Amino acid sequence: MLGLVMLNLLVAATTAWLLYESRIQYDVRVEGETRNLARVLEQSIDGVVDRVDLALLAVVDEAQQQLAAGAIDAPALNAYIARQFERQPELNALRVSDAKGLVRYGIGAKDPSSPVIVSDRGYFRSLRDDPGAGLVFSQPVMGQISGQRVIALARRIQRPDGAFGGVAYAAIPVEYFYKMFSAIDIGENGAITLRSGELTIVARYPDMSGTGSSIGSKVASREFKELVEAGSAAGTYAVQAGFDQVERIYSFRRIGPHPWIIIVGLAKQDYLATWRGEVVERAASAGLFAVVSVLWAWLFYRGWVRRGFADRLEHQVNERTAQLRAMAIELSLVEERERQGLAQDLHDGLGQTLAIAKLRLSALEPPQEEECQFSAELKQEIASIEALLDEANRTVRSLSLHMSPPVLRDLGLASSLQWLADEMHRSYGLRVNLHLDQLPDQLDEHVLTLVFRATRELLINVARHACVDVADVAASCEDGHLVIVVSDSGAGFDPANVLHPSTKGGYGLFSVRERINYIGGDVQIDASPGDGTVVVLTVPLTLKRQETST
Repeated sequence: MLGLVMLNLLVAATTAWLLYESRIQYDVRVEGETRNLARVLEQSIDGVVDRVDLALLAVVDEAQQQLAAGAIDAPALNAYIARQFERQPELNALRVSDAKGLVRYGIGAKDPSSPVIVSDRGYFRSLRDDPGAGLVFSQPVMGQISGQRVIALARRIQRPDGAFGGVAYAAIPVEYFYKMFSAIDIGENGAITLRSGELTIVARYPDMSGTGSSIGSKVASREFKELVEAGSAAGTYAVQAGFDQVERIYSFRRIGPHPWIIIVGLAKQDYLATWRGEVVERAASAGLFAVVSVLWAWLFYRGWVRRGFADRLEHQVNERTAQLRAMAIELSLVEERERQGLAQDLHDGLGQTLAIAKLRLSALEPPQEEECQFSAELKQEIASIEALLDEANRTVRSLSLHMSPPVLRDLGLASSLQWLADEMHRSYGLRVNLHLDQLPDQLDEHVLTLVFRATRELLINVARHACVDVADVAASCEDGHLVIVVSDSGAGFDPANVLHPSTKGGYGLFSVRERINYIGGDVQIDASPGDGTVVVLTVPLTLKRQETST
């Protein structure tokens, strides 16, 4: 009972730990997602600003060239501005003012009934007072002609003598950024904000009031301000927003060299909804496990009381069976080592003895000048003995190779299977088509030996019983297992004979199945009389042998 309680406590603790780790992973994943979104938006907005700035530079160059030529050619300049405007779909205005701030050129620029004057705009004053101001960004303002809230980007126009000649400005509607942001999936409670260098809100999605009331606000979290004031070009932080009291993970990036900052926030209540569902599922699973474990313990105890001796006896039988199976496979491994030793002895001992005998026999042959002293019968006998020695040497080499092929130990599975295919063709006339796919360079010695012997046993069965001269062997690795498929289109057989071998045969395949099953593998046989045979061997790449108990 105590063990059952400890088990359920362990399951509960494991479940809680997994949920805690899962919660952390959700935050880490969302942090990466906000950083990626901020990077994408930063690149997109930077590209928009660069394109608009190129258009402004082109208009400024055109205006200054005309001033250098004597005076502004209004129709020519208006046509030039119109061409540049058509290439910038994000703009709703591209205009030029004179030195007094009167907008004279551009689409809708000169309406005598309602002249547009921009001398009161901050960007106009900055460019008028500072010749080196470069590209100037405005705060969000209400457009005098369009009636829309816009952000102006402006550049100074200089007269040939260096005096201030006016400004060229382009107006980007705030609605453009709103549409850009709304195309990004940030969840029901996410937020995207574009701020100026002074942290003024330029655009925000979603607009909580629907009237753009947040635009122009400088309200920002302490965490964000500290990162910006520290000079960070990018950063990530978690905070509860002051606008809507929603807790989010935010990532921000400065827009290239420009005085804007893009901020992307994903709400925890959105991305943790899936995690909360996971909490419910795992808690339910843990509760179900507790109920099932208690019920199982009660049933087990009841059955144990009833069965008592029978259960213990069955356990002992299973244990002894496992021990016998383990001993059998160990004997098989010992047999393989003995094969290797015997093959080495044959090769190094008897093989060398035969070679020396042949050399000694060859030494008996006389030089040509003494050849007349030997009878023809003696020379023929020496040649006959040499032929017998050659045949004996070939037999020794063949026995050594069959007992323990060196290629199996030295070159791995792929080369061993290729050697086996050649040997089957040489010895049995069976042509073996190999299909080898991404085999590991090294395998556990026992796995390699077992797979090789099993494949050889299957191919010998094909050669002896299938009545065909072609077989296929495919080898590949799948999910940590080595898969060997041996197939033929021959006579086939009844797989039941493998499951229940008799004196008529079946022990070879039965032994293969038992050895493969022992190391955690599997043998599948698809065969029927007259329809060929497919045998699939699935073996773990790492061998875990059962241990015998004493």
